[in-house]
Amino acid sequence: MSHKKLRNGFTFIEVLVVAVIIGILVAVGMVSYVTASRNSRDTKRKSDLQNVRQALEMYRADTGTYPNSSGDWRTFDTVLGALVTQNYISSLPKDPKSPAYEYYYYGALNGASWAYCLSTYIEVESNELQECWTRSPFWHYTGYENESYELFGS
Repeated sequence: MSHKKLRNGFTFIEVLVVAVIIGILVAVGMVSYVTASRNSRDTKRKSDLQNVRQALEMYRADTGTYPNSSGDWRTFDTVLGALVTQNYISSLPKDPKSPAYEYYYYGALNGASWAYCLSTYIEVESNELQECWTRSPFWHYTGYENESYELFGS
């Protein structure tokens, strides 16, 4: 009488190979997700700065000056409230990772209207980063009277 051994299930090696393949796929997926999330937050940050820049230009066209930050870097909510109260922008944007990161403004000292700088932290390396006074690794919009807007950072 011949007995055939029935094989029910998978061997340990087969299960291990499948587990390793699933682990590799999950790792690749997580790296892609994290990178996409960082890029998305950086895009929102740049868009927010662009919206505030437009509001600052309208403010200056009406008042002849940019808001004063008393010669120091300030968060948006501490110095740019006039943009909201005077309806230049509906609300001041918040960084996607606030309060860990904030948007910063450096405005004309003592009411001088010649320049301002908007600054934010960038999570993904970018060749757009140059220098805007002293903050780094930040991405900046700088406005100069009668000149174009440039991207500054470090």
